[in-house]
Amino acid sequence: GVGSFLGPLETAMAVGFTLLCGTVAGLSILVWRRGLGSWMSRYALMAKTLLRTWKPVYIPPADSEVAARRFPYAAAIAGGTMLALWWLLQLEPLLYAVQSIWTR
Repeated sequence: GVGSFLGPLETAMAVGFTLLCGTVAGLSILVWRRGLGSWMSRYALMAKTLLRTWKPVYIPPADSEVAARRFPYAAAIAGGTMLALWWLLQLEPLLYAVQSIWTR
C-alpha cells in the first residue's frame, strides 16, 4: 500500500526502515515481557543444528512464550514510512545536486 503513493526509491527505503522499526519493536517487546532469553536459546539451538547438520531447522516458539504472540506491525510500517520520508527530505538538496551533475 505504501508503494502506491511513493516512487521506487522511496518504497525501497520505506521497506528497509520498516524492517528496522519492526526489529526494534519486536526485540523491545521481548525485553519488556522478559522473553528474550528463551528466544535467544531457541535461535542458538537452531544455529547449532545448522552448523552441525547443514540443514536449516525452524523450532517454533511454544504457545506460552512471548515470541508466539503477535504485535501490531502496522505501527512499524507507519514508522518506517515516516522515517524514509524524513530521510529523503534531509537528502533532497544532495539528490538534486547529484541529479544536476549527472544530467550535464
